[in-house]
Amino acid sequence: MDAQIQQLIAENEKLISQAQALTFDNVCKQQGVDPERVKKALSQVADEKSRKQAAEEIANDRAEVEQQIDMEVTRRGLRRATSGGIRRRMGQMI
Repeated sequence: MDAQIQQLIAENEKLISQAQALTFDNVCKQQGVDPERVKKALSQVADEKSRKQAAEEIANDRAEVEQQIDMEVTRRGLRRATSGGIRRRMGQMI
């Protein structure tokens, strides 16, 4: 059981580190785009209000993803914890 919990914790940490690695610069580089050029182009178009709104949406999305990860880890942990339990045979009732 401890091994299953440790495995769940390791999976959770791996998913969180992957989510944290998805910075704007990393995503741009993965797509073969210069992040500085994109930032420069966006800064000319976007005003302060839309920047704040985008930052809030990103923060909300990130929080939602982390919540879903936590829920999935909990769900998997509960399923594993209940699936390996001791089964009891009911005795004959007189």
